[in-house]
Amino acid sequence: MMRKWLTTVSVIMAIALLLLSCAPAAAPAPTVSGPPKPGATPVSPAAAPTAAKPAATPAAPSPVPKPSGEQPRYGGVLPISLYLEPPHLDLQQSQILVTRMAAIPPYDTLLEYNPLKSDTIIPDLAEKYEVSSDGLVYTFSLNKGVKFHDGAPLTSEDVKYNLDRLRNPPRGVLSPRAALLASIDRIETPDANTVKIFTKYMDASFLGGIALSHHVIYPKKVVEEKGDMKKTVMGTGPFRFVRYETGVIVEYTKNKEYFRKDRPYLDGLVFYIMTDSATRFAAFRTGRVLMTSQGSGGLNPVQAEITEKELKGKAHPLRYVSISNAFTSINVTRKPLDDVRVRRALHLLADRPAIIKVAWATEGMLTVFFVPEPYGKWEFPNDEMLKLPGYRADKTPDIEEAKKLLAEAGQSSGLSLTLAVRTIPQHTRTGEMLREQFKVAGIDLKLDALETAVWTERKTKENYDLLLDPYGVDSDDPSPWLENILAPGISFKDDQLDAWKKEQTRILDFPKRKELVRKIEMRLLETLPVIPSVRGGTYMMGLWDNIKNYPEPIGIWNSHKHTETWLAR
Repeated sequence: MMRKWLTTVSVIMAIALLLLSCAPAAAPAPTVSGPPKPGATPVSPAAAPTAAKPAATPAAPSPVPKPSGEQPRYGGVLPISLYLEPPHLDLQQSQILVTRMAAIPPYDTLLEYNPLKSDTIIPDLAEKYEVSSDGLVYTFSLNKGVKFHDGAPLTSEDVKYNLDRLRNPPRGVLSPRAALLASIDRIETPDANTVKIFTKYMDASFLGGIALSHHVIYPKKVVEEKGDMKKTVMGTGPFRFVRYETGVIVEYTKNKEYFRKDRPYLDGLVFYIMTDSATRFAAFRTGRVLMTSQGSGGLNPVQAEITEKELKGKAHPLRYVSISNAFTSINVTRKPLDDVRVRRALHLLADRPAIIKVAWATEGMLTVFFVPEPYGKWEFPNDEMLKLPGYRADKTPDIEEAKKLLAEAGQSSGLSLTLAVRTIPQHTRTGEMLREQFKVAGIDLKLDALETAVWTERKTKENYDLLLDPYGVDSDDPSPWLENILAPGISFKDDQLDAWKKEQTRILDFPKRKELVRKIEMRLLETLPVIPSVRGGTYMMGLWDNIKNYPEPIGIWNSHKHTETWLAR
């Protein structure tokens, strides 16, 4: 049975690689996957392996064009619903959307994904940057006069301290994306406004790692005093922290000394913590909040329909594409999950289209490990995906093969597993559907619904059998996705995957890199450290019509800072 599975995968892999080698290179999708040309000072690195010829480097993104007569207006406080209690406010240690929504506004990064055109990277705290002729040294010039909210000046030492801490975290400190900075050899600070980063090799994912919105810059002095920023908020960003009342509110006020002198437009932001969907919608419907949460805390289809009918001309649902995926992580240290035949049986039993339709109630898209087309350029083409074991429309062969694998592994009956999920309706419904789907092969799947803080602790300590793990990043570059699947802290180890994961980020030629990424994906399907994605598709959030210049959230990750948002009268 094992040989049959590997033969099927190998044939598909061979066909896929043949197609890749014969086909012309696809047009690059909107993501950053390559370093700039040596000697350049780029603004908009393209998705191709090297950036397009750069234009002049602005210090900030330009506002989107406005209709005639409509000009940005200063003032007003934007109330937003927050669908969960943040487990903490330390962005560098978090992968949770709710932390990101609540904690991004007071912070800046060295570079950032343009919130108004998220397929480009632009300077943020850096005024400009240059790349050496050999492509290995990046020199960043910081904006002058930038201050933290306590009045202390931002210096190159703060930037160096944060990047060093992110790539080599102290004992007890998490850095989930440390590997994205693995190409850094050393960092030098020639003066207070200059940061020089020396890399060990040319890295296709380097700029994306620097611009990742979790990689905010904290004040060195404060982190050294506090140990972490879980309960302390101190940045350079457009909004200053006011208060956080557990279970009630997170509040910010305008940073009047922001280094971008004409930003932000808003006087403040207020996040109301509302864990109940009906309560959130009532607050939105009555105008107590003008913007809903993103992700799972947005509008469901019924709420969106009510918004369109009852609030037409006042508010509207915003439908957007999510580039986040949901994996089921597997603890391979626990028997019988250490047996790949059992993991493969679970993969085959999962009916992904049914889960998307029922549990998520979205216009979902099937995906394996990366962002599906047309929104990403690394995933299987849809027609190839539907031929893969576990993705075939007729589930009968998958179910029969799963039963045979379980029998070979000595688990034909009596297998009991527990799935840890967060207390989010879509997550619990996904768990319930997996329970029914696993039951046809005699597997008893128990659900353990956990508050986010407890779920995060379980994930960190790998204290679970199975764990539903939604994940999203700023772009579809494969490196951050692979870092989540093959995180340094998990028990699963595969020398071939580890070697390929490191190798793919060093390949600057897009077709060659894609070929290796496809091999990685096929190897993941053979070894199954996680059960591949159960959904990918669209979400809906609610906005009142007087909210202006709010960017469509590409992948729910690029629109939390609110530097450009303003309120019409």
